[in-house]
Amino acid sequence: MWGRLALVAPCHTFGMSAFMGDPLKAVYPRVREVRSGMDKVQLLLSHYAESRYTRQLNKGFGWLRFEPELEAEYRLSNYRAFRTTRIGALCTLLLALLFFLGFDIFYALRHYDATLTPAIFGMRLIALAGIMLSATMVLYGNDRSAGAFWVPCTVFFIGTTTLVSNILYMQVLEQVGMPFNLDGMILVLIAIFFPVGYSYWGSVVCALVTFITMLVAIPAFLPAGYLDDFVALSIYPLVAMFFAGMSRYFQESATRRQFLTRAALKELADSDSLTGLFNRRMFEILLERALLESQRERHCLGLMLVDVDYFKSYNDRYGHPMGDAALQAVAETLGALPRRSLDIAARLGGEEFALVFCDLVPDFATRTAERVRQRVEALGIPHEGSQVSGVLTVSIGVALSEPGDTRASLYKRADEALYRSKGEGRNRVTVAD
Repeated sequence: MWGRLALVAPCHTFGMSAFMGDPLKAVYPRVREVRSGMDKVQLLLSHYAESRYTRQLNKGFGWLRFEPELEAEYRLSNYRAFRTTRIGALCTLLLALLFFLGFDIFYALRHYDATLTPAIFGMRLIALAGIMLSATMVLYGNDRSAGAFWVPCTVFFIGTTTLVSNILYMQVLEQVGMPFNLDGMILVLIAIFFPVGYSYWGSVVCALVTFITMLVAIPAFLPAGYLDDFVALSIYPLVAMFFAGMSRYFQESATRRQFLTRAALKELADSDSLTGLFNRRMFEILLERALLESQRERHCLGLMLVDVDYFKSYNDRYGHPMGDAALQAVAETLGALPRRSLDIAARLGGEEFALVFCDLVPDFATRTAERVRQRVEALGIPHEGSQVSGVLTVSIGVALSEPGDTRASLYKRADEALYRSKGEGRNRVTVAD
């Protein structure tokens, strides 16, 4: 085995892999397949211009900022995605502080001046309490407050603790004759850029404030003879901050692009490509959820099935491009009707649409459906092939949920009501018994 492995490299180098067999040949097609798949995804999304996610992808985000609504969605999603990682990082910080507290007690205590010992212990305990408070809020606070306030607070506690540590330890180092260093500040300035879920620009501001505070505060407490060393060593935290910031920039840029791509693909999978309404698969999922919610809250759920009258005749007379435009106009009208979070507008296929209204009072079901029918008719789309009107019209079947209803039983009653509307002359509303 080892002999074969030893021969693979030179044989491959001299073009003799045809005789020995190239172990990388199995890898190359997979790499090309992955790249081809990513190219297809980008091509697919580039043609799906109706999505706000693809619009942002095409627009770019060089300053690592989205449009306000999308930015808020990204931050909340990013915070939730890395919540477990952040909890682990906070636990690690607590263990590190406890370790240093023990180090102070069992080893470094003999080197401290008696007047410095209470200050060092107090600094450790204040930092420990601050990070424990932040950790508690990250664990039990709501997502927005934890992401917007407590994560920066944790970074502030870490930076302040390290800064005070440097000031106090400089005095200790002077007493024991040890050389001055800024290793702690370098580590903190690097770590500031990696609290997962914290925004890039928040990290930049926090790092700059920490660095400037270090430049101002430490010289004020420097023992005699250390100022030249401090000036010479200050370049290292600055360089560390620069490279950590660049690394974090590219990391967040990739994370944002991944967020937009995933969200756009999910929206594409859940939506009808022609009209932008929910597709049938997503409609069934949302209808099930809305029905369960209405039964739990003891509200009435209204399902309306909408069918465009004589649409085959419309396509035959005006052509499929005009038929698509007509469906888009109807979909735009129907899509503007849902107002509540559980209301649904979907295209089930062909010329059939569905509307779901939560907490629909039975007395207003017919009136609501009639308003839907009138709005479509008011579009005034010419339809000379229609046998009921000179413009495009719809037939509607309505079913109201009852105790014990399932998605299938509710849909069946609405479908039967739609069938009666079409059988009784079309361009009308029928409510299931």
